[in-house]
Amino acid sequence: MRAARRVLGSAAVLGVTAREPGSAAEAVAAGASYLGVGPCHATTTKTGLPAPIGPAGVRAVAAAVDVPVIAIGGVTPRACRRCGPPGRTGWRWSERSPGPRIRPGPPPSCSGR
Repeated sequence: MRAARRVLGSAAVLGVTAREPGSAAEAVAAGASYLGVGPCHATTTKTGLPAPIGPAGVRAVAAAVDVPVIAIGGVTPRACRRCGPPGRTGWRWSERSPGPRIRPGPPPSCSGR
């Protein structure tokens, strides 16, 4: 991250994947503009992923940093949860899902999991 930030400069948008508050804070200190956090739930889109951290894990990471957080992994428009503070936490779902891929906050149809 530090090398990418040096090469690309402060205006570049750089994202990092994180699972826990400590590594998330380190990524932000190194120059991350936003974090993809998860997997939030179990997912079939990738193999070999670690165990899901759940909405509480996403909220813990969001509380530890001051950059946008995007919940990833098993998050769908029909099965999601509010994972952090509105305006700073969003959600993302798989390319297999129709429609926009990234949205701020929970979708209107959010029913939880």
